[in-house]
Amino acid sequence: QVANLTEAQLNEKVSFARRCIEPLGESFWQQLDEPLRDLYIHEGNGGIEDSEGNIQADFANRYLGGATLHRGSVQEEIRFLTSPECIVGMLFCERMLDCDALFIVGTRQFNNYRGYGRSFAFDGTSDKPRNSIALDSLDRRGPQIAAFDALEHPGDRQYGRELILRELVK
Repeated sequence: QVANLTEAQLNEKVSFARRCIEPLGESFWQQLDEPLRDLYIHEGNGGIEDSEGNIQADFANRYLGGATLHRGSVQEEIRFLTSPECIVGMLFCERMLDCDALFIVGTRQFNNYRGYGRSFAFDGTSDKPRNSIALDSLDRRGPQIAAFDALEHPGDRQYGRELILRELVK
């Protein structure tokens, strides 16, 4: 499929950025008097990668890409396998800390899939059009993927003060 790309498409950029905010204490959140902004949740058929014009969440492993190269086939691994440009980040992104999030902008979806987990399978090459998405000032053309490490099976601990504060920073 790469052989069919135009010169202009081959010159589009993909960027990776790491953002870290030092942990914010409970008092910071208590003193806020701004209401939350309006939030739109896309409720449609398909996967996260089918949502255009939105930040796409990558519920990541602490190590970007998780088990992508080791037979992984859940959310993060599927995202990386359908847009293999994401895999490049696995080479230089260190383990995420509790205050980190990673941003990947400008990847292209090369593959379609069906299933999830054990039923995951390649389902042909993607012909998803990208020309409707304008290039940004850095020559990137969507999507914007935000990767943050999800807690692994936290159970009821996720409702405790420490983990709630951690997730608010993310």
